[in-house]
Amino acid sequence: MTQSSRRTPSPGGQREELFKQIAIVGMGLIGGSLGMACRQKRLAKKVVAVVRRPSAVEEVLDHHAADAVTLDIAEGVSRADLVVMATPVEAIPLMTRRALGAFSRRCIVTDVGSVKGQLVSRMERLLRSVCHFVGAHPMAGSEKSGIAVASASLFDGATCIITPTRNTNPAAARKVERLWESLGCRVVSLNPRQHDLSIALVSHLPHAAAACLVNALAHASRDPLSTVSLAGSGFRDTTRIAAGSPELWVQICMANRDALLRSLAGFAENLSEFAALLQKKDRKGLHAFLEKAKQLKDTADCSQRRNATDKRTTFHDTTEE
Repeated sequence: MTQSSRRTPSPGGQREELFKQIAIVGMGLIGGSLGMACRQKRLAKKVVAVVRRPSAVEEVLDHHAADAVTLDIAEGVSRADLVVMATPVEAIPLMTRRALGAFSRRCIVTDVGSVKGQLVSRMERLLRSVCHFVGAHPMAGSEKSGIAVASASLFDGATCIITPTRNTNPAAARKVERLWESLGCRVVSLNPRQHDLSIALVSHLPHAAAACLVNALAHASRDPLSTVSLAGSGFRDTTRIAAGSPELWVQICMANRDALLRSLAGFAENLSEFAALLQKKDRKGLHAFLEKAKQLKDTADCSQRRNATDKRTTFHDTTEE
């Protein structure tokens, strides 16, 4: 234990240990919530947090997100049989490289990054002769960030995507699946490319669209704040995610640039089609356009409700090659 770390008592509850020691590198919204949930559900004998700032040590302990906290990543991961990299995507390989000499051979390293293609390849190369790597992405979060908004219930009912490759150790992948199932997630398996194409459509494109909608209002209105004050729940719900961290989202958009550009092109085609129908005063065409969207949304909502009761799903991707 370093001078920058101390223990905090674990909460009570039923003990279902999957791991002896879990190390979480990065204690923002996701890392903090993960620490809280793992301690609450007693998924490990000990949860260790690795942070960058000395001031973050007390924050983590005050939120009961770890049993111990350290500024030293090598110390933090050295006794762990599971290490979760919960930093921004660009920092994951860098932080992993700093700890290469400290991972035990039995350790499983995983992550929570929202882009997988290049990241999984880099992590597999880094850890090939060191320990096991299993990519993971819990589809949970908020437009807010930081441990102050973390919650042990963040992952309840969420989907977590596991991204194994032909290099992934099956036993390690199953242990990571069991972790997320124990946290209340429905687990889906996709290869890294499928993940990035799909998440560009359902996560990264919506963020870009929300930002564009807010900026379009600012551009079109002489008094944007007065105009926004007129908005109802539709505008607030549609643009909520535009309040996310610009620094984080620049990283995400650049890391998934190709898939996001492809998604944006499809979105632009739909906008152009809608504008053309409106320009032609084509009531029948507009109705068909909106009805198609409504039917798909209704079907998707029904499917999500069914999937919520199935904690493990085999995903058959239909994204066009």
